[in-house]
Amino acid sequence: MPEEILIIVVVAILSGTLLGVVSNIRQYLEAKNNLGENSTRGASLKTSELESMMERAAQNAVQPIVRRIENLEAVVAVDDLPDLLEDTETYFDNVQSEAKIKVTRQNRDR
Repeated sequence: MPEEILIIVVVAILSGTLLGVVSNIRQYLEAKNNLGENSTRGASLKTSELESMMERAAQNAVQPIVRRIENLEAVVAVDDLPDLLEDTETYFDNVQSEAKIKVTRQNRDR
């Protein structure tokens, strides 16, 4: 009789353990499936909607730069361009002549 009780206890422990493992696996799979359904439900975008959102974001980001460029273009008119080029040439001529003077001084000091 004690052997029969031992067998019943062992079978009860094994079946309880197996039932617990199966129950946990089932709960995990249900939670995983529900989580996937909830995350995609109502959150999908059409390609055109996404493209329009990206285009608006890019326009908003570039708009201040475009305004600055337009302001700079208004300040530096096309009529002033020859004067600017002449001033630039004069500046570089002065820099070049100063560099020649430095080189001749260095050669003379040697």
